[in-house]
Amino acid sequence: MEKVKVLYNTLVTYQRSKSNTNEGRISPFYEVDKLLLKIKNKAKLNRFFELEGRKFMFIETLIIEKNENDTLITGMFKSARYQFRPKLINKTNGNERDNPKLISEGDIIKTHFAILISKTHDEVFQLLEYNYFGVTMKNFIDYFYYFNKQILKDEEKKNNLIFQYNIIPKDNFIEALRTIKSVKLAEVTIDKQFLGNDALNFSNRLVSVKKELKLTISSNPRESIKEVTVDLFNKYNIGHSGISKIRIKGKDESNNDILLDTSFMNKMEFLNIDKNLLTGELNSVQILDGLKRLITSL
Repeated sequence: MEKVKVLYNTLVTYQRSKSNTNEGRISPFYEVDKLLLKIKNKAKLNRFFELEGRKFMFIETLIIEKNENDTLITGMFKSARYQFRPKLINKTNGNERDNPKLISEGDIIKTHFAILISKTHDEVFQLLEYNYFGVTMKNFIDYFYYFNKQILKDEEKKNNLIFQYNIIPKDNFIEALRTIKSVKLAEVTIDKQFLGNDALNFSNRLVSVKKELKLTISSNPRESIKEVTVDLFNKYNIGHSGISKIRIKGKDESNNDILLDTSFMNKMEFLNIDKNLLTGELNSVQILDGLKRLITSL
């Protein structure tokens, strides 16, 4: 058995405003299944994408399952480093021998993923197997960008979409919040009965209102509402405040997009996977089943 770390993300698209290049619209990447399917339908060599460091990647397997509310996607990328074939050395006896690989060949590294297009959450979640030598989230997004541009050119279409992802840290919420440099947006989900308190007194007009309401709080330009979100979480943690969920969007010290959501804290981060003793490879079926189980439990 070997532990496999799982990275939690959301996939979004950013569309620039035609009138103002500094503004735009961010939306969940709802079309990700269609784009992946178009790529997968290409011939194998046409799915190859060159990475830095004399590496390449391509999508190998893709399974798409749909029901009334959600679309579940599971799949696997393969990547390899080529133009590197030093001699091999045996750990048990120290003997060395020539490497039989061609200079154009490389060891296959598998990276598994799962994506959930959720109408229930109005979100596109993505889980990625963390593999030091495999495909990273940056590679994942670059792969989309490259092939989307190619497909649009073939179809004689244009758009100004940019693909992005948000990291969902799997740590204690308040500890993760401390790592955020700045908070630009907070979404607070509250029970509709909050509208019926002494402050708002809407109690006689709540019949047609959904059970939960979403309050959006945004910062002024070049400012942060981090302290406000700490206060909100303290109220949420106490209970009896009417707050059922808090979602925060911000930047960490490295300027990466961070998404904190009280719904996703303390989820399982590791999968226990069998290893093939002859090849050292992990069991792909187990990994995909594990990713599927984790993402459908969100």
